[in-house]
This record gives sequence, structure tokens and C-alpha cells, in this order.
Amino acid sequence: MDSNNITDSLAGEEKGDAVIGNVTMVGVLDPDASSGSLPVDWTPEEERKAVWKQIAVVMPLVILGFFSLQLDRGNISQALTGTLYKDVGITQDQMNNGQSLLLVMIVLFEIPSNWILVRIGPKWWLGSQMIIWGVIAAAQSAIRSPGAYYATRVLLGIGESGFIPGSIYYISTMFTRAEQAKLVAWFYVGNICGKGSSGLIAAGLLPLQGQHGIPGWAYIFLVEGIISIGIGILFLALIPTSARDCRTMLGFRWFTARESHILHNRVIIDDPLKEDPLAHFTKRNLAVVLGSWRLWLHVIFCIGGVACSTAVNTYNAQVVKAMGYPTGKANAMSSLGSWLQAPVTLLWGYAIHLITVTTLIHTRDRTRFKGPLMLLITAIMLVLNGSYYALLTSTGAVKPANQYAVYELIVAFGEPFFVGGLSWAVSTARTPIQRSMYGAMYVMASNSGQAIGGQMFRASDAPKYLRGFAAALGVYGFCFALAVAIILQYVYANKHGLGDAGKEGVAHLEVERSEHDRERGADADAEVRKVFHYPT
Repeated sequence: MDSNNITDSLAGEEKGDAVIGNVTMVGVLDPDASSGSLPVDWTPEEERKAVWKQIAVVMPLVILGFFSLQLDRGNISQALTGTLYKDVGITQDQMNNGQSLLLVMIVLFEIPSNWILVRIGPKWWLGSQMIIWGVIAAAQSAIRSPGAYYATRVLLGIGESGFIPGSIYYISTMFTRAEQAKLVAWFYVGNICGKGSSGLIAAGLLPLQGQHGIPGWAYIFLVEGIISIGIGILFLALIPTSARDCRTMLGFRWFTARESHILHNRVIIDDPLKEDPLAHFTKRNLAVVLGSWRLWLHVIFCIGGVACSTAVNTYNAQVVKAMGYPTGKANAMSSLGSWLQAPVTLLWGYAIHLITVTTLIHTRDRTRFKGPLMLLITAIMLVLNGSYYALLTSTGAVKPANQYAVYELIVAFGEPFFVGGLSWAVSTARTPIQRSMYGAMYVMASNSGQAIGGQMFRASDAPKYLRGFAAALGVYGFCFALAVAIILQYVYANKHGLGDAGKEGVAHLEVERSEHDRERGADADAEVRKVFHYPT
């Protein structure tokens, strides 16, 4: 990770505003820009040092967690280039069904997993999950039948459910709203590194085929499962419980009492409802979230785009191998698109962050233009998929290198589609707990899209998958039109004040007021009563 990108927030202005990425952010140190009543009894220099330290402690650990999750969720695509089909006795379509089972389990257990997280705390549940799925992933090295394959896919899905929204929720409790888009983009670097590393690890382990009577693909599952167990133990040992309670399982504290005071209070000043966000984790609030038709537009948008990118990612190594490259080289080459996701996703996250922070300065969060970025990424995916389809259907000679380059670019731009869409959807929520629920819903939509995407490339369509890419073109065209519709309805809603408390916003406000602790309700009500403008 580039420390310059992480520590841009360490520069500041005398007036007390924080600066992130060379952009001044109002509302972190300036009490007039906040709706909270807590005093700002620290200097900008103290805050900069405390925030830098918090980022350095928290972000590497949650990034490692996502790295672990992707390593064990996605390594099946690398194992397929070995003898897995033959050794386990499954077909490509059965493999697709197993992948869909994993993702369906994630969707079904997403809410129960987050319920456990709420009850025992992010630190203990997230770390335990890593160890659980690491054990299951390693156990996959012993499967030798379709039944065992399906069983481990189901268990792995249950073990991994809720980790992504749970981690995003944990990040949201530690940092301010304006910082979250950039930090969530960094969080997704773990996912990207997991994808990229999987291909390189597979290239090293597959040649062990037959050593000690173990297939090469089994070494992949065993080694990467053990890595996840180690990361889970490290996470549990070192992650702080919260900014206020910075104790680790080993008994030491990352932050001094003064630093904890600053880190906790700055988040509450930025968003007073974070003082006790779980007070709103109720059935009534869940009903409000599920009843938001605007959220469902984002859900549909997510399912479509993620389904297409999943199909391309799942068969990355196999498609590259089908271009004529040998197995080991194909596994290594297939990691290029995943590694390219890192700069592309960070660029996208930084763009979203820049828009958020800039509009916080000039409009106090009244308008945030995220929709056009999603239109752009959807247009890019349309062009890339169209170009690849044209290469597949060309009557002339097509160089494998050209085909490979376009395919890996499709892989590279798939991740920003999800990250940008997640940020857009979550920013339409009014309160912290609603943002958490919106995030969980969007991640569930992503997993649903992955389950669908796992069925797009069928054995009967191999090795070019013409029907699959034709379907992807149609889906991305639909997503582009849907994004336009979402933007236009937000423009209309803002123009007519439909986001204000008193119209559509009153439903959100009444739920928050009825559930909030009456002794501390004034500041929270003031926050919710703000004129709310949907991000376009």
C-alpha cells in the first residue's frame, strides 16, 4: 500500500478543517459545520496524528481480512485448470451449481451473521469468521465426490456471510463520513490482492501434482485455507474493539486515553447518531429500509453488473488457457486483470471521495454527483464487452494477445462497478443504521448477482462463450438505461423537496425519533431533520 495515499489526511488548515487528498474537508474540526454538541477540545495537529495512527492500525487488518475471504472464495477458478473435474467427478455445470449454492448461502445468512456481529461486536465475530472459513477452505483439499463438493460450498458460504457489510460497518464506526469512501476503496484492495495472488499461488502449487499422493488443486485449497486461519488469529489478537475501547485481545492499547477521546468524539461530531447506532437496529427500521423503492433500483443495477463481471472472473484462467497458453502460464497471466483492479478501483474511490469532500465544502452535503461516474463505468464495460464480442465473432485472424488484453481489461473494470455503486447506494440513506442496512442490502444484491453470473458461462457455450458475452452486452445496456433513470428521479426528488423531512423523509424521521433514546434525542433529531438531498 502506498503510504502517501493513506496519509494524505495528515495535512491541515489553521482554521481546523481536515485535508484529505489535498482537499479541505469541512466538518471534522470545525464545530460550526457539525450538528453535534460535543466540544472540539483538541488541536488540528493532535487530530492528524491520531487519525494517521488509527488508519495505520485498523486498515491493514481489515484489508487482510478481505484478502483472506477472496482467496478462499475465488480459488476454485484456479483449481479448475488442474484435474479437479476428473478427481472430484463433477462437470462444469455442476461446478457452477456449487458456486451458486455458496452465494445463495451468503445471501440467506447475511442478516443472521450481522445480527451476531451486533450482539458480540465486530472484532470478535469478524475474526472468528476468518478462522471458520479458513478451516472449511482447507478441508476442501479432501473432497473426492460431488456431494462433498456441494457440502463444502454450502459451509463456506455460511462461514463467509456478512463479512463484507460487517467490515464496512466497523470502518464506519471508526471514521467520519467523508473519509469512508476512500477507506472502503482501500478495503477492497484486499479483495483485489486476493484475486491477483490466487493466480500466482496456483502457478506455484499446481506443479506439485501427485506429490505425497495429493493433487495440485488440493494444495491450493490447503495452503490458502491455512493462510486464512493465520490471518484470523492475527486479526483477533491485534484489532481494537473501537475508538473508545482500544484494547486488544493481547491486553495492550493502541491509542492513549487522549487519542481515544479525539477519535471517538470526532466521529460523533461528524454524525451524532453514531453515539448509539444500535438503538435503531429494529424491525421497524428494517421495514423502512426494505420499503425504499429507490434502494431497490440500486439493487437491480448491482445484480445486473455484478452477474456479468462474475462470469468473466470465474473463468478467467480457463479462458486464457483456451487462448493457447500452457496451464501454469495461464494461471499467472489471469492475475493481470485482478492486479489492474487495484489502481482502477482506488482511482474510482478517490474520485468518489473527491466529489463527496468537495461538495461538503461548497454545499454542506446538499448535492453529491455520483451517478455520472456510474454511467461512465457502465459505458466502459459496454465498450469492452462489445469489443471482445467483436473479436470472438471476427472472420479474420485474431491475435491471442489482443484477445487477452481486452479480456483482462473487462476483469479490471468489474470491481469499480461494484465499489462505486455501493458508495452511491449507501449515500442515499439518512442515518448511520440505515447506511449499514443499505450496505448489507447492496452486498446481498452483489452475492445474488454472483450466483446468477455463475450460470452465464455454460459448458455448451465453451470455449468462446458467445451466448454469455451477448447476454452481458444486453445486461450492461439495461444497467446504463437504469442508471440514467435513477439519476433523473433523484434530480426530480431534489427539485421538489421529496428528500426533506416532512415529505418522503418523514417516514425515516418518525422511525428514528420513536426508537431513539429520549435523553439524547435532540441532537440526533436535528441531524435527521436536515433537508436531505439525494446524491445524483
